[in-house]
Amino acid sequence: MKKKFLIFAIIVIVSLVCEAAFAAVNVSKLRKLAVKGDAKAQYELGSCYLNGEGVNQSYQIAFDWYRKAAE
Repeated sequence: MKKKFLIFAIIVIVSLVCEAAFAAVNVSKLRKLAVKGDAKAQYELGSCYLNGEGVNQSYQIAFDWYRKAAE
């Protein structure tokens, strides 16, 4: 039983680490596109900041990216 739990715990930890790494890469790509003026990327980056996905949550930064997307 302990062995099954250990394997399960390792799988959960690895999946969380992979998810965090993917989110960081995704935000990096979004930021590059957003800075270049891509409205969709600006909107999606705003959503990342609003929900704290791949970045520290910040309503002010989310608002700024949403505003840029709307311009």
